[in-house]
Amino acid sequence: MLLPHDKSIDVKVLAQIYNNTTATYKFYWFASILDLLVKEGKTVLSFREIIVGMIAEAWYPIHYFRLSYGKSDSLYKQIIELQQILDIPIDASKSHIKRSITDNFNNRQVSELLRIFTLHVPCRFLSPWIKFTSDPAVKSKSRRFANNCLYAINGERIEINPSWVGYLTENYVILKEFTFWNLTIFLQKRNPNVPDLSSKLVKPTQRDSLLKQHRFWDTFIDINGSLKCIYTFIDKLVS
Repeated sequence: MLLPHDKSIDVKVLAQIYNNTTATYKFYWFASILDLLVKEGKTVLSFREIIVGMIAEAWYPIHYFRLSYGKSDSLYKQIIELQQILDIPIDASKSHIKRSITDNFNNRQVSELLRIFTLHVPCRFLSPWIKFTSDPAVKSKSRRFANNCLYAINGERIEINPSWVGYLTENYVILKEFTFWNLTIFLQKRNPNVPDLSSKLVKPTQRDSLLKQHRFWDTFIDINGSLKCIYTFIDKLVS
């Protein structure tokens, strides 16, 4: 899957973010960053809010389909434990999941479960731009936006490189699709017997009830009498 070209940045480097991936962390890390940037307008993001977004995104496939994420991946285990500790319904909305975890940051069990994602993921994600030698070295180079890397790491926060904000925002949908396309390929190798895996990664959008609309038209018909169906009328004209 090709990413949209841009003259001001090297998109080919961005396309390498999922090379040599051994766990799902990078996929969900980037998906969470995109959501916080585009949906909430944030360019400075705390590790915690990114991680909460990761958990909310992976909640559905893990609880509904029990997909295997691989032996080296802790996301599955952490999400199962969080659900048990906080008693969050498995069918909870993303906003409910985020709120429940955020409200319990001071819970020692919760903070320990989240801590694992802060250890190496922020630095390893920048590997296409900054060759990994050590976390301190990567953090230092990122603060200078070395090689025009995607973000700088400052303490427990990242700051999106201004050079990338426009591209990430304008191509949000494509980048999310790129992420889940790669995630599907990654998980398919670990779940070879699961059919249509791509449809199991994102919870289907629940349509709003049409009850209010039905009540409106029932009342209108009671007052004004029956109506001719526009579609039936058109159908007769065509026939």
